[in-house]
Amino acid sequence: MNQRILEIAEMVDQGAVLADIGTDHGQLCIVLAEKRWIKKAYACDVAHGPLCAAQKNIQSAGVEDRVKTILSDGFDQVPMDADCAVIAGMGCRTIAGILERAHERLDSFSKIILEANDDPIAMRQWLSDQKMSIIDETFLFDKGKPYTVIAMTTQKREAYSPEDIVLGPVLKQKAEHDWLLYCGQRQEKLSALLALKKEGPERERLEEELRYYQKLKEKA
Repeated sequence: MNQRILEIAEMVDQGAVLADIGTDHGQLCIVLAEKRWIKKAYACDVAHGPLCAAQKNIQSAGVEDRVKTILSDGFDQVPMDADCAVIAGMGCRTIAGILERAHERLDSFSKIILEANDDPIAMRQWLSDQKMSIIDETFLFDKGKPYTVIAMTTQKREAYSPEDIVLGPVLKQKAEHDWLLYCGQRQEKLSALLALKKEGPERERLEEELRYYQKLKEKA
């Protein structure tokens, strides 16, 4: 079991009825069912192939009484008793699209856990634009690759500050070792990129992001 799946599992509330959107091989549902942490789970995917693989894994783990596979495009076929959702291992735009299509359904979930594997800053910006609330975040390296997991709700709030969107409103409060290490790495990468970038909107965006990492380092 990879560390990313385990970190996502840690964010799922005990006793939840989970909808795992884009379940792939069903590993998240299996680990939570094996621990008897959840009431049950719906392992959902838009493609038959991953669902077949998930079903085999679920049967091998002996948790088919608590995990059901469902062919579903996003939330379309998710049963109404689901109260927690995970959308992980996709790009930010794909995740945002799934949430937008299910907009009227989202209030029924007490927590939605997101892991955008390409751009957590863009994910936070989208949540901020929608006036949604980030209630928890965790950061990890898995096989050397950085991952950010965000737990959110539809509870309305004011837009997040640019600093919170870049750093993460919860991550900057936790200030954990691996996240600080990543911020230092990101600062170095941005500095190198800006040495090659010409003037323009993209340079301005990178410069703004860099300022928050520099400010963070000054506080340390």
